[in-house]
Amino acid sequence: MVDSLKRSWNSSPATLSAGAVDYSWAVTGQQLRVTYSQPATDSTVIPPGGILTLVYHGSLTATVGAGASLVNYAAAFFSSQPTSGPTYQRTYEGTNAAQPNTWHDARTITVPSATAVKAFGSTLTTATIGQAVPYRITVTLPAKTTLYNGVLTDFVPNGLTVTTTSTEPSTGTVSVGAKGADGRTPVTWNVGDVSNPPTATISLLVTATVDSTYALGGMP
Repeated sequence: MVDSLKRSWNSSPATLSAGAVDYSWAVTGQQLRVTYSQPATDSTVIPPGGILTLVYHGSLTATVGAGASLVNYAAAFFSSQPTSGPTYQRTYEGTNAAQPNTWHDARTITVPSATAVKAFGSTLTTATIGQAVPYRITVTLPAKTTLYNGVLTDFVPNGLTVTTTSTEPSTGTVSVGAKGADGRTPVTWNVGDVSNPPTATISLLVTATVDSTYALGGMP
């Protein structure tokens, strides 16, 4: 049986308790290979209809990406008892779909994704012309994951002009684009790579002032 682990899985150090010398195993790179090779005279050979269950545990690396989908593939290779003649055997491979039995399977594990919540930076519910309106966008990283090449874009609504931006803690770079035809202003935060631990949350703070007019044809 061969199981190919994604690079986000730890493959060593590893141990396997077989309980018998008829099992051999090896870990090469991200591949676990277990061989079951008992002699035909052994009374513990798997009988027709019998089941051999292999149980093992893997752990994710500390650098696994938030939101990643990890697909784990396993394949079994075996030969049947001779069906004619002294040496003839039927051989099935899990990677050969043309055979009458296809012994392979896959399972997917999804790593939790980062989440973002936008809120006012104060208890403000109404604002007048020229008044400052603070926003805060908080990104939460799942424990023991890494956010790679993170980019967050916020569109400040029509009727507001961005005056200041900052991040907590100081992370990546922030750029403010020109207002579009709809009056909205894009604020782009190039976060880069952030890991939890040590950083569980990061925030983008944006302050804008209320304009005296809306952009024509724009949206509030």
